[in-house]
Amino acid sequence: MNADASKGEVVDHINAKNTLDNRKSNLRRTDNLHNTKNRKSKNKNNKSGYRNVFWNSKDKRWFVTLQIDGKQKCFGRFKYEDVDKAGALAEEVRKKYYKEFAGKN
Repeated sequence: MNADASKGEVVDHINAKNTLDNRKSNLRRTDNLHNTKNRKSKNKNNKSGYRNVFWNSKDKRWFVTLQIDGKQKCFGRFKYEDVDKAGALAEEVRKKYYKEFAGKN
């Protein structure tokens, strides 16, 4: 892929869930910022089951947050029973802001 490390380029797998798929059609050159957005799954300590959704114990609500331009931004707060709605919103805002790097839940 001839990524130029001196320019900060890295090679990213379009299908982040299968990093063994090294066909050119599944690879793209990008920078590290975009590469970190394209993740194969949620964090190991995730309690909601959805990426970008976390439980705020102080407010007793699920929060949907994304890192945009280096700042954490909140997109919604949901009651305990509405975790699926929070997950749907998280996927929607990831697609809007991260575009082709949004990944899956």
